[in-house]
Amino acid sequence: MTHVLAQSAIDSVAPAYDYAQGGPNDRIARLSGAEIHLRPLPGASSQGIARALECHEARVMLGESCGAPDPYHPANGGWIDVDVQADKDGFVVRLTSDDVDEARAVLERARTYAQR
Repeated sequence: MTHVLAQSAIDSVAPAYDYAQGGPNDRIARLSGAEIHLRPLPGASSQGIARALECHEARVMLGESCGAPDPYHPANGGWIDVDVQADKDGFVVRLTSDDVDEARAVLERARTYAQR
């Protein structure tokens, strides 16, 4: 499933937000990372993509080199939560962190990676 990691698989990147109660509309948005919209991938499933990305993240954390700016692993040594959902004929990969600085870094790396 290495084609999941290919830049050509990315259709678009958007910020990911989590919401909490509070504020004038009873909802406060907080940046939590990035949503990477993938093009349709033949034979791929949400579970298979999630597994491939989690394995990639683990390999990088164990010292395997990756091309910067790889959005699929943490820059600051933490762990990024990976959630994959089917979206029409493609997929949405949601990469999130509870750490706001890491969330910003994930979004920036995802945007840079998609533009290459």
